[in-house]
Amino acid sequence: MWSGIQRDYKLPVRAPDQNESECEPPKRDGIPMLRTNKLHFRKRRPFLGVVYVLLTPMPIVLAAAVLIGALIVATDLSPAIEPAPGGVVLITVVIGILKVTLIVAAPLSCAWLWKASRRCFLAEPRLTLATDSRRPILYLRPFGADAAGGFRESDSGARKVISAALGAQGLPVIGVGRAATSEEAEFLPLFQPFGPVLAIGRPREHIPALGAPRLYIEHDHWQEAVRVFVHFAQLVIIRVGYTQGIHWELKHLRAECPARKLLVIFAPDNGRRRNAAIKIVEEALLVQLPPELSWGKNHQTAHCRAFLIRFSDDWQPICLATLDPESCKTQPLEDIRLRIADLLPNRIPPALDPTKPCEPNRDWENVRKQLLGVAER
Repeated sequence: MWSGIQRDYKLPVRAPDQNESECEPPKRDGIPMLRTNKLHFRKRRPFLGVVYVLLTPMPIVLAAAVLIGALIVATDLSPAIEPAPGGVVLITVVIGILKVTLIVAAPLSCAWLWKASRRCFLAEPRLTLATDSRRPILYLRPFGADAAGGFRESDSGARKVISAALGAQGLPVIGVGRAATSEEAEFLPLFQPFGPVLAIGRPREHIPALGAPRLYIEHDHWQEAVRVFVHFAQLVIIRVGYTQGIHWELKHLRAECPARKLLVIFAPDNGRRRNAAIKIVEEALLVQLPPELSWGKNHQTAHCRAFLIRFSDDWQPICLATLDPESCKTQPLEDIRLRIADLLPNRIPPALDPTKPCEPNRDWENVRKQLLGVAER
């Protein structure tokens, strides 16, 4: 059991005022059912993906052309024109600013275009459900996390110095390579061997974000869908955020979800936001989280690491794994997967133990067949 100083705080968000009974899903023989007319999938857009692929190198080409042009103009004009006092310095400063801007902006633009092209070629949720009959793994997160870049970076000496400097100020660790991937896409390989990972998509987005297959649900019925998928999921993963929706989901999980079925993820973040997220989780789940998660004087770089927290049957938090951006590339995922397997009913999934058959769930099979008939938009 984790021990520590009890935190006295006020929750920075309020739970939605929506009546709980309004988001109750319909039931058949006590089993919650989906309203399939309230949800849909997004179509793949391969043509748009090809366009993004072709545009990916263009920022580098344009940046190189602009820099070469600026250098040529500066070289040609300097002997012909008598510069005003301080003019040479001004030209040098302007060219320097232009260089820095283009050197930073061009790689980030290329990474963004490459990431957008990958989003256009994501596997269709219908195909995932058609080829995998196991009960799903539900991934909950604030929609703002979809834009979060990945946090795995090369283990370079320069980055260690930058990480230490940023960490001491409670700032997130940043890197250009983060823009080409997403936080969710880096967490996903930990859970994919255990079953199909499903998430609820952001309303009005036309291209799904990198990560788990998305189901898109009408805004007034998202809580109903969460209740259904929490009921059928073999594992519920929630990436902590600071929204009213996350607060409602945490309270619902505390009331309706078995403790061993829940896995909470704290992603690398700003130090103060990490502490706010800890307060939200403690308030909603009625638990005391380990002090190692908090950013503070004794843990100046805690917010730069990702923590996976599981719970015992009596809701005592247990740190399942810690992902450090500095060693994330070399850290074996198999060890973390085996720890996650202990949370599942079948212990070791068929993907890790091919000799163990997958036991179908009749109630989930009915819901899965419903989802296979959902329309695409």
